[in-house]
Parts: sequence; C-alpha cells; structure tokens
Amino acid sequence: MKKRPSRYVAFFAALAAPVLIGVAVELSWPVFDAIASIFLLAVMLCAWLGGFFPGFISLFISLLIARYFFTEPYNSFSISGLSPDDSTRLLTLGVTGIFVSVASEFMHRARQRNEESIETSRKSEERFRTTLESLIEGCQIIDRDWRYLYVNAAAAKQGGQTVERLLGRTIIEAFPGIEQTGLFDAFRKTMEDRTPQQIENEFTRADGVSAWFQVVIQPVPEGIFILSADITERKRYDEALNESEKRYRLLFEYNPLCMWVYDVETLSFVDVNEAACAAYGFSRDEFLKMSIKDIRPEDDVPALLMDVASTDAAIDGPNIWKHRKKDGTLIDAEIISHEIVINDRRSRLVLATDVTERKRAEKNVALLAAIVESSDAAIISKDLNGTILSWNPGAQELYGYTASEAVGQSVTMLIPQDRLNEELQILEHIRHDELVNYFETKRRRKDGTLIDVSLTVSPIKDNRGQIIGASKIARDITEQKRAEEKIRRLNEELEQRVFDRTAQLQAANKELEAFSYSVSHDLRAPLRHINGFSLALLEDYEEKLDDTGKSYLNEIRGASYDMGQLIDDILELSRVTRSEMKRERVDLSKLASEVASRIKQIDVSRDVPFMIEDGLNAYCDKDLIRIVLVNLFENSWKFTSKTKSPEVTFGKEPTSEAWYFVRDNGAGFDMAYADKLFGAFQRLHNPASFEGTGIGLSTVQRIIHRHGGVVRAEGEVDRGATFYFSLPDTKERVDGQ
Repeated sequence: MKKRPSRYVAFFAALAAPVLIGVAVELSWPVFDAIASIFLLAVMLCAWLGGFFPGFISLFISLLIARYFFTEPYNSFSISGLSPDDSTRLLTLGVTGIFVSVASEFMHRARQRNEESIETSRKSEERFRTTLESLIEGCQIIDRDWRYLYVNAAAAKQGGQTVERLLGRTIIEAFPGIEQTGLFDAFRKTMEDRTPQQIENEFTRADGVSAWFQVVIQPVPEGIFILSADITERKRYDEALNESEKRYRLLFEYNPLCMWVYDVETLSFVDVNEAACAAYGFSRDEFLKMSIKDIRPEDDVPALLMDVASTDAAIDGPNIWKHRKKDGTLIDAEIISHEIVINDRRSRLVLATDVTERKRAEKNVALLAAIVESSDAAIISKDLNGTILSWNPGAQELYGYTASEAVGQSVTMLIPQDRLNEELQILEHIRHDELVNYFETKRRRKDGTLIDVSLTVSPIKDNRGQIIGASKIARDITEQKRAEEKIRRLNEELEQRVFDRTAQLQAANKELEAFSYSVSHDLRAPLRHINGFSLALLEDYEEKLDDTGKSYLNEIRGASYDMGQLIDDILELSRVTRSEMKRERVDLSKLASEVASRIKQIDVSRDVPFMIEDGLNAYCDKDLIRIVLVNLFENSWKFTSKTKSPEVTFGKEPTSEAWYFVRDNGAGFDMAYADKLFGAFQRLHNPASFEGTGIGLSTVQRIIHRHGGVVRAEGEVDRGATFYFSLPDTKERVDGQ
C-alpha cells in the first residue's frame, strides 16, 4: 500500500500551490480567465495530500489571491464592489474547496482505520498460529470433505504421522479403516449435527502401537476442530491401581500430576501426593487438616456440594473448576475423579491438571478466529503449492466465492491468465521467508470481473520454524486506482494547457519585442529632430529671438527630453518584464552601497546620508534588483530635496526573513492614494515640484512580482515614506512563478 505523503509536504503545498498558480495566471492574464477552476485544482491537490487543514489553507490563500489580483477592483481584499459574476465565482470556489477538503479528510481517516485494522488482524493471526503450535495437546481442523486443513506437530505425533503427510489429505486416506471406528462415528455426529463431542478412545496406529486419547470435538465453520490429549498413562495408572494397593501408593506418591483422595461424606482430604503439595503450596500436614471446600473460591462451594451429592459414576470428569492456591492465586483445574473405597468409606481419587494457560490459549484462539471472521479485509491462508486452506467472510465479500467453494482449490482461480507468474514469484518470496507487502495487482472475481487489489503476503511457520504456507490479506483498491487514473488524466490536460498558454505567451513576447524596437527607433528619430532644430534656432538665430521665443524653444527642448526619458522608462519596464532571470546569491548591502554612491555623484552639492544595514543577502537576479534599488533610492533622493536634514535607510524587517525596506524622511504621500503608487504613469506630486515619468514604481512592482514577492508602501505627508518589498529565499522557484 502506498503511503500517503507527509502532512508537512501537504502544508507546504497548501502555501506554495496557490501562489504558483496565481503567478502563472498573472502571466497568462487575460488569456486564461478560469480563475475558480485553476485555483480549485490547487485546493484538490492539497486536500488529497493532507486532508482538511492543508486543503482549507490552500483554499484560503487561493481566495485571497483571486480576490486581490484577478477580480475588480484589483489590489484590494474588500468584498464590496465585486460584480455578481466575480462574487459567484469566488463563492463557488470557496464552497467547492471546503467540500473537497472535508471529503478528503474523511477519506484520509478511513484509510488510516483500514490500515490499522489490517495490521491488527495480521498480528492476531500470528498469535493464533503460535499458540496452536505451542500446545502439547493435538490440534486438528478437518473440513467437510474430511480433508486436513490444519494439524499441529503434537497431533501428527499422536497419530504416528508428520504434519506434511497429513495436510491436504483426507483422514480416511491417512488412517485406512478409521471410518469403521467409534471415534469416526463421533467425528461424523459432530460434522452432521454440529454438536460438540467429548470421548475417550483407544487408537491403534499403523505401526501397531495403541494409545488412549481424550478427544474433544468442536464444530467450526470449516468443519470440525479436534483437540486430543494423550491419556494413555492415566489409563494405565487406573488399571495398575485396581491390581495392587502397593503399586497404587507408588504411583500416587510419585505421579507428576496433582492427585489427592477425599472422603465423600466429610469432604476432608484423606491423602495427597507431593505434586499437589508443590503445585498448591500447602504442606502434606496442612492438606490433611483441610477439606476440598478450602481450595475452592467461597462462591463455588454451593456448586461443589451439589456436584459431590449428585455424582454416582465410578469415573467423573473431566470438569473444569476454579482452585485457590495457598498464596491466593486462582487457577483453572481440570478434575477427573475415580470412586474408591478406603477403610470401608466411600472416597474419590482426584487427578487435577492446571489448565489455566490452556484455557487462556483457547480463549485467544477463539478471539483470533472471531477477529478473522469479522474482518472486512479478505484474509486467506494457503500452502506452498497455492492451495487455499482458509477463507474468511471478507474474502467471500471481495471475490464472491463461499468458503466451501474456495477452500481446497488453487489460488490461481483468482488470478487472471496473464498474471499467473505473479503467484510463482510470491511463493518464491515466501519460501525465502520474505514478506510481500502492499503488492498492487489485479484479481478476478467469481463473476469474471477484474478488480484492483493490494496484497500483503507473509509466511506461516510451524513450531519448528519451518515455512508451511502463506497468509494473504487482500484489500480492494479499485476505486483508489480509478481516482489515480483520473488525476493522471487531469495532470495531462493541465500540462497541455500550460504548453498552449506558454506558446501564446511566447508569441505575445515576440510582438512586444517588435513594439519595443519600433518605440526605440521610430519614436526617437522625431525627438532628435525636434531637439536638434530647437538647438539650431537657439544658436543660429539667438540675436533675432526675444526672450519669449527663447523660452518657448527651451520649453520644446525640455519636453522632448522628458519624452525621451519617458520612452527610456517604458523600454526599461518592458525589458524587466521579458528578460530572462538569472538567480544567484546576492550581497544586497554591497549592491545598495554601489547604487547609493552612484546617485550621490549625480549631484555632489547635496549631502544625503544613506544608512545601509550590513549582512543583507538574497537569492535573486542581481541586475533586476539593482534596478529596484536605483528606482527606490532615486525616489528618496528626489523627494528629500526640500528636506532640511534628509536621510535614507535601507534594511531588513527584524521579524521577517524576506522583507526589506527603503525609508526616507522626505515629502511623503497621502495613504488615501497609496493604491495609485504602483500604476504606470501615476504621480501623486506636482511635476513642477518633483520631476518624473511615473514609471519607476511600476517597474519596481514588476520586478518584485517576478521574484515571487510583494511590494507595498507606507507614508505620511511631509513625514517621509517607507517602501517594503519581499524576496522569498528559495532556489526552487521558477522564473516568474
């Protein structure tokens, strides 16, 4: 299964994607006008990567950018004045973005819960297998066709067989003639009636060796579960007890199992062996002063008295009772009692076995089986030949086959013909004790339809560590694959749109270059003529012209100079918009000092101190940022010309990593007109007071925007102005994005 990307990536995308798309749309504006749609792609991407919060952050930034840059009135976050169409587009973007973010968050959490459920099921199955293999009792699972589905080593040893020889074979094939025995009749009754059975049976193996077994037969969905304990020794002990009192005493005293004798009438202990003393913590003398009520929990005493009064059978049990040790510990004891007569008094000989761990194991087995049965994931076990051994309801839901249809069949019935080699490769990994994790492939359902699945396959080992099969967990990822394919197609369409818009932008740039060439050559020629002939008149006809005529000619020459300066500024604005950016690490403090020194040389009569902060640097285009500093410094130089003690400061905001400022104490401006500062040909001061073309700040804004930054201004009339600009310090940004 593929891991979702880190949420750090998602939050980064949430911040970066809207800005990137905003700049891309700015460059293509107004060729591309589908603002809501293109920003919605950023929201969808971020929500898919990280869920609700990245999607919501991306939506919030997208709405701010769309409102500020692409809806009228521009350069404002106010919602008043929006046209109905723009309001509808922004509202649609907001509602759709929130819906996508919420839906993605629910999907993200559902995937997490599903992954946790699969991991829990896998661990539970491992514990189930380990528990069964560690039991000293024989454990077998036989399906309804009498075929072995599971056999532990203890059960195989009891039958004189091996696990490998039994698995996959029927019980009739493994033990010829067993169908004629009472043991098989008990098996058949449980198989048909679905009722548990418990019997003691003498079984003769193929090599002629006979043994007695206590057999518990339990119906399970696959067929029957058989738990067998070798009671041959106990049987022999009973026979020896009847033959000789001396032999009884020997066996009683030194038997490793807990044994005691109690008087049926008084319930007092008559005798107890060393194993019981060691197991329960009481000495022999302490036992002989007690009754069997003293080793039972107080709540169990009434049931004990009733059981003793109603028991007439020579042999009773096995029954499970709670016993209390000397230290107060409660254990589960399996009790089998045998009626005997001692000194002409009815007594019972008790064999007690601590089955606390076995009961706990049986409970764990039942719990694991319940988890497997209730899991939504398809959980299948198979042998190393690919034969299906178990099939849970999740597998039936996924593939359409019932357990009876699937168990015993080859797993290849689920595999398309062109993918059969995958099964061979998976089994090869399993034989080498290698986990196959989140393997994505296709599988075939019972109705023939193909589905996309994610497989996790792990080895199954016996109690000797030998690999005997594989456990497979399958999850349907068809819808996930469809979503991925849809995203892939959307990406292809987006790439094609970008390619088309790039081509259009290149064509527009070529037209702009042609226009710039025309401006540079065709407009300058008349200006040169005007300036030249005006100068000729002044020089050649100076004596014939009065002061008024000379003033007119000087006005003409000044106007032609201003027109030339305006053309230069327009060409400069065009150049900074189209020129290729060459980013590098730039020492802004050094660059600012160079610009300030050049400006001071223009008018040596003025003494304007430039306060430049040391150690400033940024990753930017050096030539373009030089133009920014030239325009901002010249503005400060110009607007402090009427200030008594002028001062210009260049520095960096202490609370930000990327914001720089140029501050002066000159003429300032009214903040009510701040939105006009960066428009081309916009001037807030009288040309007679402060000369200029109104292009400089527009050029500054274009350059900062190309770096992915923002420029703004603050000022107060006659108290100076401060221009702030940001230069995001990242090498990953692309020119103009």
